[in-house]
Amino acid sequence: MQKPAPIRVALFAHNEERTIARSLRHLMREFGPFDDAEVHVLMNGCTDRTAEVATRIASKHAGKIVPHLLAIGDKAATWNAYLYEISPAHPTDAVQVFMDADIWPEPGSLEKMAIALAERPNASVIGGLPMCGRNRDRYRRLAMDKGLVYGGIYATRGSWLSWARGVGFRIPRGLIADDSVLTNAFTTLPNDLRRSDLKRVQHLPDCGYRFEPIRPWRWSDVRKYVNRQTRYRLGSEQLRVLGWRWPDEMPEDADGLNREVLSQLKATSKRTDWVAMRLLKQLEQRYDKQAA
Repeated sequence: MQKPAPIRVALFAHNEERTIARSLRHLMREFGPFDDAEVHVLMNGCTDRTAEVATRIASKHAGKIVPHLLAIGDKAATWNAYLYEISPAHPTDAVQVFMDADIWPEPGSLEKMAIALAERPNASVIGGLPMCGRNRDRYRRLAMDKGLVYGGIYATRGSWLSWARGVGFRIPRGLIADDSVLTNAFTTLPNDLRRSDLKRVQHLPDCGYRFEPIRPWRWSDVRKYVNRQTRYRLGSEQLRVLGWRWPDEMPEDADGLNREVLSQLKATSKRTDWVAMRLLKQLEQRYDKQAA
């Protein structure tokens, strides 16, 4: 029987003191088939007890859980830091999993993703699918029909990370829709940066992630929902301004995109669109204050 490839997990955690223990517990269960497995907890800009909880759990799993403290609370910047500062020390033949700390994998997903990557040399990534949620079926069809990568969980190869570093790929700092930019990068042909193939993004129907649904009777969940809708709107507007960019054409950060979004929102926003008005207020506070 072929020895399973090493596996490395990049776990993104920003103020996840309530969920980080559960995510790590599920990951430890997923590591069973792998002789060489590590999860790197990327705690970025945390102001709660995430670091305390993760460090305590790591002490019980020596060598399996590696905590990292990053000052900036930004997923794109954290992804770049992992690519250029942490992952170069990992085996190039490793299965590389990226996962958010507020979800947990469907049992067996990591092993199945690893097997699929070994058996499908033309696939650059195996995207995880939502296994629960009110809009589960719609999001699953969208991902499989359009060849999309969702940021909750996905698996690639260590060799793909080497390629990404070689072409200078970075996600612009402050970009919300990082999964859309990653989809473009994963579909790009490795030997031709100006051609893409959607078939390079593949999915397995029984591989994906689960999460806690929003509970409208909890004020903290309502606040989370409002913040999430505002972030999603910003991500959508950023992508509209960004347009299609190849992996070596990405701007360093999303600052210019945000300023253009602000300008367009000022010209077009209607007061009945509460998400747009909330986003407009946030961007005005950030950029109009700087200009003053």
